[in-house]
Amino acid sequence: MKPKLEEDINRVLGAWNPIPVPEFLALDEYRYYASQIVLIGNNFDKLSAYLKEIASERMGLGYNDNIPEHRADIEKVARDLVHVFEANS
Repeated sequence: MKPKLEEDINRVLGAWNPIPVPEFLALDEYRYYASQIVLIGNNFDKLSAYLKEIASERMGLGYNDNIPEHRADIEKVARDLVHVFEANS
């Protein structure tokens, strides 16, 4: 596993902070998801699907793909993650 890649992914997740937790806790809160995202790789559709799963099933946030704001939020984070993968390749 690439430590810099995982840390960069974790920073994106910490900035997203969907729960939200205090900023000083955000990097630790989402670390597990960062390691899973490394395994998914640089695939926008798979990243979006995983982020939806995180928001709806794992965190119970009531994510709804039919709500434009929800979809836009997930897509932004997925794009940010794609950029992280590209920067670390």
